[in-house]
Amino acid sequence: MYSAQSLLRLMRSVRDRCGHTVMIGAQHGTHVRYLHVLQATRAGSFTSSSGALRPLFHSAAGKMLLTTRTDREVANLLRKVNALERNPDLHLALEDVRKGIAQTLRDGFALSTGVSMPGAAALAMLLPMKRGYDAMTLSLGGPIDEIKRDRAMLLDMMNELVDPFRMRS
Repeated sequence: MYSAQSLLRLMRSVRDRCGHTVMIGAQHGTHVRYLHVLQATRAGSFTSSSGALRPLFHSAAGKMLLTTRTDREVANLLRKVNALERNPDLHLALEDVRKGIAQTLRDGFALSTGVSMPGAAALAMLLPMKRGYDAMTLSLGGPIDEIKRDRAMLLDMMNELVDPFRMRS
């Protein structure tokens, strides 16, 4: 559905407008894999790399991707994640996950703080996809205080730049 060039143009537009690191993510088992990453242009900002994995249930991109899964798929994924987590205090409850998914659906975006590195936050939204294609996310990452402070402006900008893709899907 998306060409590499169209994704790169979208990512560059986002980065040029905000200066934060921009990522395209897709589900990879119980994780999100960043398929493409453009590094921030501002000093002291969040960095990542293509191929990096983030936890599906804790990252902004992962939370968005979970909204595309059935309740049964979410329950199965959560069972796997909890089985792999050695510390029972870190196990997630399915009902809490369901509430989080419902809230993410209402909001239309997800925010995570301190998941990949202390002090960093990520803001994610789904990219519009045609039926039959795997879900992908557009995320940006930067210092927690900046992402939280500028959240509304960043979401408006991301939505504005993604809108032309919505018309095609």
